[in-house]
Amino acid sequence: MKGLVIFTAGREDAYQDYVHSVRDGVPIEEVEEYLSEEQRQTLTEDDNDETIRLWGTTVDHQWQKIEQGDIVLVYRDGEFIARARVVSIEENLPLAEHLWKYEENPWDDDNPWRFLVYVDQFEEINVSLEEFNALVGYEDNYIPQGFMRVADRRIRSILEDYDSLENAIADLTGTGERVHEIDDEEDEEAEDSLEQLKRELVAAGKDGNRGEEFERLVADAFNRLGCEARWIEGGSDTDVEITEPAHVVVEAKSRGQSYGVRNINAAGIVSHQNQRGADHGIVVGRHFPPQAIEDAERNEITTLTTDQLVSLLEKRAEYGIPPELIFDYLLEPGAFQEDRQDLLQDHIDERIDAVESMLAVLKGMDRYDEPLSAKELYFILVGMDEVADPPDEEAIKHTIQFLSHPSLQLLTYEEEGYVLTTDFENAVNVLTSVNSLIESTTEFSKD
Repeated sequence: MKGLVIFTAGREDAYQDYVHSVRDGVPIEEVEEYLSEEQRQTLTEDDNDETIRLWGTTVDHQWQKIEQGDIVLVYRDGEFIARARVVSIEENLPLAEHLWKYEENPWDDDNPWRFLVYVDQFEEINVSLEEFNALVGYEDNYIPQGFMRVADRRIRSILEDYDSLENAIADLTGTGERVHEIDDEEDEEAEDSLEQLKRELVAAGKDGNRGEEFERLVADAFNRLGCEARWIEGGSDTDVEITEPAHVVVEAKSRGQSYGVRNINAAGIVSHQNQRGADHGIVVGRHFPPQAIEDAERNEITTLTTDQLVSLLEKRAEYGIPPELIFDYLLEPGAFQEDRQDLLQDHIDERIDAVESMLAVLKGMDRYDEPLSAKELYFILVGMDEVADPPDEEAIKHTIQFLSHPSLQLLTYEEEGYVLTTDFENAVNVLTSVNSLIESTTEFSKD
């Protein structure tokens, strides 16, 4: 669960530390000897002036609860003066000593501010304590004291009134990104059909002035593919975040030029991926020239054109393919293009063949009461008009093994062959109900 962290800068010395290391930021050259190269890249990727922003605390039990992406509010003298977002945390005593161990500061060698929180997306705000207390559910006279993380139960209470914590804080502060969950039921009831979504997706991808709309359409498209996708409005990085079937950040880049997206900003996408703890990055656009695809492959990112995304939507609508199968091919680095579409279609065709084999075996078994071997059943199917393309003997053997599994028991072995334990219609109903049971059990497990 995304959290809410409070820094307090009430004392004058604490306020000056806030000004130096959070508001103004620390030049990277001043502290780079204390940082790893990977950390340096993550902390400065989106900062043109090459600075990092950080805060230190001694309260390790609260610090350990902080997670990447948590929202930070800075409190001083009856109001909140700034907001930011957690990039990462680490214990780093040498860096803390370098920044804050000086004569005028109340440094304590026995209890130093070595537990660090790195932040980005810093913005100054002006929010009264009363407004904050009302949102979080604290008493009117509550005053933040020291470093803290708001309890999860209070966050859950906020989420009863808001789609996300980001939206609640955006309303409170007038700044920051908003996260929009894509509602399946609303999408199904909306006037915009799948055909309209496909048209609008392609059109918006070709219009550089429709960037925000394009982001929303891309989020909608991934949701229709069966993903859990969120559109992130505003902010400075990710446009769409997918949490299921994999944690993926998606950048949606609309371009009016026919050559499409020349520069995908791969380093920036990798940085956003790291900041959100995602496993992969995807960039969606109208077209990607070879150099952009090569850049994506080097950085283990996937490029996906709007035309290819539309093709995936069509496959999902026609065959009901699960998002897990789509992502098996989509998350390979480089361009998702015709060769991967062909592999996906081959997999779909194999599944269709398996279903057709299953139905054919059930029809053949339903016609005869006596036990049948795979070879005998093959010759029966060859002679049946309603089985246009009978499976071969090997496919029939695999199908029999599946249908006779103890979890189904649609076939049973008697003497030297197999017989159907029910009629054809009931067997199909059993297979359908098992599929529904699996889907509902999976959804229950997710919840």
